[in-house]
Amino acid sequence: LGLHQEVERLHRERAATPEEARRANTELRAEMRVAGNYFAELERAAAELLAGVGYAGGPVSQQAIANIAERLGFRLHYVSDVPHSTRSVIDRRNGRIYLNSNLPSRDARAPIVRSLASIVCGHEEPRSYGDFLRQRVEANYLAGAVLLPESAAVDLLSESKRQRRISMEDLRDAFGVLDEMAA
Repeated sequence: LGLHQEVERLHRERAATPEEARRANTELRAEMRVAGNYFAELERAAAELLAGVGYAGGPVSQQAIANIAERLGFRLHYVSDVPHSTRSVIDRRNGRIYLNSNLPSRDARAPIVRSLASIVCGHEEPRSYGDFLRQRVEANYLAGAVLLPESAAVDLLSESKRQRRISMEDLRDAFGVLDEMAA
């Protein structure tokens, strides 16, 4: 009887997944809207990571990101035998981050920071789709906060605003990030 009830519970859970995903997404978007899409604790974490490797301004280099990984106890390994859709795999036990060397863009900075986000943010195994979604948002936000450091980005945008010529492309070029991250 217990096995039958567990099978039924799993079946209901799987059937509810699309609804759970919509509900979790709606809740997370509402929280983000209230916060103005700004996560102060992640901005502070990014600033601390960058300060720890001596970031002085401009685009955050691949070497600076590798140094951040090293300070957190990880070494980078570029490999070609990971699944096609995989950008990185983190091996916490052995302190390694495996990066797909076959990616069209050779800029591995964001995938490295996204991999390290679970360490920096203290993420555990997600218990629900809502947890999973929140962790993904936090990982992407942290990557953006590291690659577009708040103080430098605010300075650039403030000056652009003063001159009445704010441009996403200028932000992208100043920090060497992709369009979607600059946006």
